Amino acid sequence: MDEKNLVSIIVPLYNSGKYIRECLESIISQTYKNLEIILVDDGSTDNAGEICDEYAKRDNRIIVIHKENSGPADSRNRGIDIAKGDYIHFADSDDIMNKRLIEILHDVSIKNGADYVFSDFTKFYENDEVPLKDINEYEIEERDKYYILELYYRQGHDHEINVIPTCKLYRRELFDGIRFPVGRKGEDELTNYKIIYKTHKIVEVKESLYCYRRYPGSLSSDWHSKPRHYMVQAFKEEIDFFEDKKDERVIPMIVKRLLDELIHNYKFHLPETDVYAKDFKFYYDKYADYYSLKTKEYDDFYFENQ
Repeated sequence: MDEKNLVSIIVPLYNSGKYIRECLESIISQTYKNLEIILVDDGSTDNAGEICDEYAKRDNRIIVIHKENSGPADSRNRGIDIAKGDYIHFADSDDIMNKRLIEILHDVSIKNGADYVFSDFTKFYENDEVPLKDINEYEIEERDKYYILELYYRQGHDHEINVIPTCKLYRRELFDGIRFPVGRKGEDELTNYKIIYKTHKIVEVKESLYCYRRYPGSLSSDWHSKPRHYMVQAFKEEIDFFEDKKDERVIPMIVKRLLDELIHNYKFHLPETDVYAKDFKFYYDKYADYYSLKTKEYDDFYFENQ
């Protein structure tokens, strides 16, 4: 195994004392040993920070940052800023990594000249058995970045796997000039499309190497039952991004997601309802004919809200 490259694993954490040991054990047990493990304690009020300090005394690869609470975006940014690795990987403090995750993603990157490698993940709930398994063989597939961006703007698992920053190995240079937006909900959505667009070569490892802990009542559980204004704003910014790049290949997919989000949010009869209707009209008038996006549902909503 070639371990000449340093891999920085960045773990933002807040009040995760219940799970952080399990997460850290999965990290320090990685078969790839040339690691820099950056734990960013976001002002925890439980014992999570103390546990991090305890592990730092046991393993000299671990660096602990304690800071005032400012959210996961700022925590990831702090980690990126001090990372010395050739590669960056993010882990959430309540999740669990397959022991070969870094080894496999790094090996695939080196052998294929990829600057962005990702695997699948498996969700599990608190009382479930952790779905880890031994990985001896795996398949890979090179992916065009526009194919990945197409998945990015779908809904469901295809969207989630490409938006979340975990279960990926990034070349450090991909973060030059890019950071997570602090104080914004949906910071992953607002960041990873820029990384994907910047890549030179993407390879998928067609195996689950990351275990993603979920909770009843979590954001993903009630995704369809609440308004999502932050997604409306995100899609507007993403349309502007690709228009600035003069790259029209992705814009129709984003516009469709934006129109769907505007209809979804309109149904909650919030104070912003009139704004959603006006926004829908603006984007529908601007893009629907040009990108052949017209549907009966969109037409009905458009004329009902004239």
